Amino acid sequence: MIIKENSLTAILSSLAFLVFLVSNCDQEPKTEYQKEIDQALVSQVEKDSLILEYKFGMTKEEFFEYSWDINKQGVVVNGAGAEIVQDVDWLKSPARRSFYPNFIEDQVVQLPVDYSYNGWAPWNSHLVSDSLLVDLIDNIESEYGGTFKNRVIENGDTVYYQVQGNREIRVETMDQTKVRVTFTDLSKLTSGTN
Repeated sequence: MIIKENSLTAILSSLAFLVFLVSNCDQEPKTEYQKEIDQALVSQVEKDSLILEYKFGMTKEEFFEYSWDINKQGVVVNGAGAEIVQDVDWLKSPARRSFYPNFIEDQVVQLPVDYSYNGWAPWNSHLVSDSLLVDLIDNIESEYGGTFKNRVIENGDTVYYQVQGNREIRVETMDQTKVRVTFTDLSKLTSGTN
């Protein structure tokens, strides 16, 4: 049986199209959030500043040396474990923040920072985490620029985020008293945060 050249080309084209369809069926379409991350990373804008002059890319040694230096100056104190704690007075009410970075290959790639108002109590409704969240978002937009968007994550909670180049800043309530601000280097954690 002789297969004509046109028939062979048609068969090969059909097979290539089927392989393309099957390979794309396994991939979920990208969310608007993931598209935003992809676009920010393509821009190749590098944002490495975090809080207190900490930066993405610091090694563990650099992180601990710098932390020790600002501890000696009384800027921060040691918390539970390796956690670092600082009292802050630039929010609407005195607050405390605590943090410790996540390292990949000996470099800071993410910094979760937990905040809570010092005067929180069930009867102080103006000091609940929802109020703190708004206070923090206003402060972050003032300090780092950009604006926050909100999105619903896998567990149904709403988080607020902004993406500037490789840096994502995410703000979310953890409970009645605590709000977490997470700085993530998206060039190292390319899928972003859930």
